[in-house]
Order: sequence, then structure tokens, then C-alpha cells
Amino acid sequence: MAENTITVETRPRDLMQRLERYPSQFDRVMKVTMGAAMLTAVEQTPRYPSKPPTSTYVRTGTLGRTLGVGRTGGVIGQPDIFTSKRMGQAVYEGAVGTNLEYAPFVIGDGTQAGHMSHWWTVSTWSKRAAAKIVRLYDNTMNQVARWLDGMG
Repeated sequence: MAENTITVETRPRDLMQRLERYPSQFDRVMKVTMGAAMLTAVEQTPRYPSKPPTSTYVRTGTLGRTLGVGRTGGVIGQPDIFTSKRMGQAVYEGAVGTNLEYAPFVIGDGTQAGHMSHWWTVSTWSKRAAAKIVRLYDNTMNQVARWLDGMG
């Protein structure tokens, strides 16, 4: 599993195989759920941290805008990276992030510059989002299982 990846497993384990008998519904459900999961990740982006009192830097808000959030938090648009795709049978992948060249030095795990240590990191962001995303998929898959059980 890649760093800062959120993996969701379905239960019952045969749910995805059962749903694949209905390919158009399966793709629709997964596309909608993935979009909601990615929006959940954006919503969980922490607000800009307070500037150290000794800093004279004037913030532009560029990092937040490229992540789709405002300085005080909250979604204000779509991040630079906001993609989802089917990777194989019952495997989907979504990505949320920024293409901003200096972002790793500000919020990157293992690359965050020492003078930026007051900023949150990508792992902080993904940990904040993980539980909500798993709940989102759990709720969706429970609805799907009930639908499939009703199909006989």
C-alpha cells in the first residue's frame, strides 16, 4: 500500500463479484462513491496554520487554492489533482492533491522543510479523511447489498 493511501475492503467479500453482474449499475455506484470520497478528502484539508510570530512572509493562499480549499478551511473549488479511474476488476483509484512545485517542501511527508514544521502534512490530511471515507463506502456497500439481496 502506498503512503497516504486509504484502502477500503467490502463485506461481504463476494459483494463486488455479485454487483459485477450489473456492470452499468456497478460503475455508476463506484463513480459516485469515489467522487464523494474525494470531496470528503478535500473537505478534511486542515485550515492554514498560524504564522510563526517571527515570520514576515505574506501568505498568498496559493497552496490552499491548488488543494481546493480556503485559508480558513472549507471547499472553494476543485484541487489541481482530482481524478478517479477503474484499475481493474472491482478496483478503483482516486487521487486528490496539488501540482504546486513547492508543496512537498511545505506539506510533504519526509520532505517538509524544517522551517515549515508548523504546517500540517499530507499524512495528517489523509488520516483525518480516512474514517469518513471508510464510513461513506460502508454505507454505500450496505445499500448495494440490500439492493442485491432484494434482486434475489
